[in-house]
Amino acid sequence: MLANGDAASTHPRDRFASHRPASTARFTQSVSSFLFVSNPHSMPQIELPLADQELIDAAFHGDMDALRRLLPTANARAQAHARDANGQPRGEIGDALMHASSQGHANAVELLLPASRPTATNPERRTALMFAAARGHAECARLLLPVSEPNRGDSFGETAFLKAASNASAGWDCMNLLAEVSDPNETDWAGETALMRAAEVGDAKTVAFLAPLSDVSLVDTEGKTALMHAASCGSASCVKILLPGSDLLAVDSENKDAMSHAVDAQALVLVTNCLRLFLDAMKPDERAEGCRRAIERGIAIKLWEVVDFLFEHAAPVLVEQSFRMSGPEFMPRWAAHQEAIELQSVVFEPDHGSGESQARLEKNGEISDAPDALGAEGGRLKKARSL
Repeated sequence: MLANGDAASTHPRDRFASHRPASTARFTQSVSSFLFVSNPHSMPQIELPLADQELIDAAFHGDMDALRRLLPTANARAQAHARDANGQPRGEIGDALMHASSQGHANAVELLLPASRPTATNPERRTALMFAAARGHAECARLLLPVSEPNRGDSFGETAFLKAASNASAGWDCMNLLAEVSDPNETDWAGETALMRAAEVGDAKTVAFLAPLSDVSLVDTEGKTALMHAASCGSASCVKILLPGSDLLAVDSENKDAMSHAVDAQALVLVTNCLRLFLDAMKPDERAEGCRRAIERGIAIKLWEVVDFLFEHAAPVLVEQSFRMSGPEFMPRWAAHQEAIELQSVVFEPDHGSGESQARLEKNGEISDAPDALGAEGGRLKKARSL
């Protein structure tokens, strides 16, 4: 029977092991290595006839000869022990259909469909269509779609479309197929839409496809928008797509806006690439507020490079405090800025030691126009007085 996370769990119980045929042993090994296997103790303790195991094994491996041999008598073996999450009899043909769908065996799906109930579910309320969508098997999804309920969610609120969008790179055609009949704004148990899921992993191609179809202002249960999810993973490509139409100063349940989430990406190149996009897209009043929050976030997580990057938009006292805590290694732009100010002060301010003015020094030839080792940035420096 298929279990949590689009996987399969082994059945029947170990007491059948002594007389399992080779094909059944192969099935047990296959499903035990299937990804995302749920806790077997959470599964109903269902004992099934050996012939039903063979049917599921044949479906899992796409063994058409075995399916044609076993299918005519499968329904006659009273599958009353097996019920879906709604308490309805499922039958092992339904289980076999789920296995065939999860493995992408379109021929097996086509053979099993007339004798099965495609809306049947496993204990996590997943249907055959969901299993096909999760693995990106477009041909299986195309066969199942006319007899399935595409907008139905499993125990975690995930529809077939959500599953396909979460793995679009493995099955782009499948996602396109389901998009035609699905609500793109459907959410899972965490309130995440397909757009948010694509954004949080930086899948720019899927984000570009979903953004025009979706409401970018929707938030999940933590108050995060798709833009915040994109910023959190440092995906400048996704951020650029989502900026139009998004509220750039919206905050989540932790009072963090999208710029602050970009800071959380921590990889400096990713952070600065995203911050540049925000600065270009913001109005002056938005820029001031967004930078203030981003700088505070940078200070909170001791990412001083962010403070350094945004220092032109920050209160000097905040920057100076950060510099004292970090030093020039982490804030080179601010250090260079301060050095330039000091050099200008040396050149253009009066000489307090002698009390002479800048004009007097120039008149007496005590200032040279020749740059020193610092170059033109250093400006004119005082000549050494002759002894």
